[in-house]
Amino acid sequence: MSKPLPFVALAAVLTPLLFTRCASPKMLNRLDENRSTQPAILSHLGHVWRATAVSFARAPVSTARSGVAVAVHRTRAFLSGSIPLPAIKPNTSGTPAPGTEDFERFLDQHRLPARTSGKVKLLVDGRRFFPDFIREAKKAKVSIDTQSFIFDNDDFGVGMADLLKQRAEEISVRVVFDSIGTRSAHKVEPETKPPAGFTPPAYMGKYLKKDHSHIGLRTTSNPFLLCDHTKIHVIDHRIGYTGGMNFGREYKSEWHDLMARLEGPVVSELQAVFDDHWNRESWVRNWTFGNSRHTQPASTGEPPPAESIPLRVLRTDSSRATYQIVRAFRAAIAGARQRVWVHTPYLAEEGIIADLIAATRRGVQVRVIVPGKNDSGFMEKVNYQAADKLVKAGASVFAYPGMTHLKVVICDQWGMFGSANCDTLSLKLNRELNLASSAPALVRDLERQVFLPDFKVSRPITAAMTEEKKSPLADAAGNQL
Repeated sequence: MSKPLPFVALAAVLTPLLFTRCASPKMLNRLDENRSTQPAILSHLGHVWRATAVSFARAPVSTARSGVAVAVHRTRAFLSGSIPLPAIKPNTSGTPAPGTEDFERFLDQHRLPARTSGKVKLLVDGRRFFPDFIREAKKAKVSIDTQSFIFDNDDFGVGMADLLKQRAEEISVRVVFDSIGTRSAHKVEPETKPPAGFTPPAYMGKYLKKDHSHIGLRTTSNPFLLCDHTKIHVIDHRIGYTGGMNFGREYKSEWHDLMARLEGPVVSELQAVFDDHWNRESWVRNWTFGNSRHTQPASTGEPPPAESIPLRVLRTDSSRATYQIVRAFRAAIAGARQRVWVHTPYLAEEGIIADLIAATRRGVQVRVIVPGKNDSGFMEKVNYQAADKLVKAGASVFAYPGMTHLKVVICDQWGMFGSANCDTLSLKLNRELNLASSAPALVRDLERQVFLPDFKVSRPITAAMTEEKKSPLADAAGNQL
């Protein structure tokens, strides 16, 4: 059944203006409660115009490409939400089972990035990731390069900034964060209270450069409200981290999330991505066409460490028409014979939802975990619209007890994790980075450390529960996210 056209039109106009962080800001919650949002909308509109104007001045070609991508994907999302389109028919006969060598060759044939290799250690939750990162940052001898979507101004974010400022006195330290993501997060207080007497800095960009800091700092621009949602940390060109965590109290101790520690050739791939993002914010390089070629990974010449596995680095980047994550994801769902397990905080992309329904109907076990308590009440309603469709088709959807920010997928014996949510923003518009592999050891670790424990503590979402969450506005807006 098609969505009511007025709701879809309203969502198509407002949603791109309002969504500026991992979840929707509290303004969207007020919108759903029919409260006035005019001042906030005007503020966001002003930021959109300023950010887009600066981006055109800094990098006119890539900004124009981003604008075209926004127009195309927003229009497609609008049409698929208001006009019934033919159901997606998975090409099961032409897509090998994910986890097999045939599937990896299939991805190669469809021009997805070639596999590299590396050692992977999963770090579930901030209590495991941050001590590991801090320990390696303190030992760094050459460089620390760190990029996050949010560098929050709470007490933990300030503590991380102090560490990086201290290390910048001795070694090279470069920091990249997203302008909108960080500024928006500054306005949202964490669930737990900061220490007594703590006063948050007004803006972490200024704090990182305060007191003549030697940190190299660049913030990513946001034309058309596009964001760089990538999380990458590289220490001494030797150890890398990627996943879903930002710098902030939520990620340290309040939310359920995942990062991975990496060693070996894959770290060179992460370094190349970081360098590319760093260079994109350089006026000189853009206007002298220094960014006309992609940054190539530099080989260290060292043999891969023991326990290395094949890894594929997948990206989303609308400014370069790069949609590797969604292409690999949909191919894996289409080829799945046994199972599709998905762990995501935001489930809103209609194509993925349709693929999951199609997989369910051909007998594949489809199980999805979403937050039981989302960081946005509006996004919680959007998730329930997707859950309603999946549950009625025969899939299983679970509510995790609290806020889960993981982005993890297992299709048969193929696994993927990283920064990308299951929404239009992550799969078609923003910059994202995921890792994928058919290595049995990694798939087994994702199963044992993420899915099996979380299935155990999560409660099934029933059709009766989804009926209680019905929201025409959330259903219409969801496809624009």
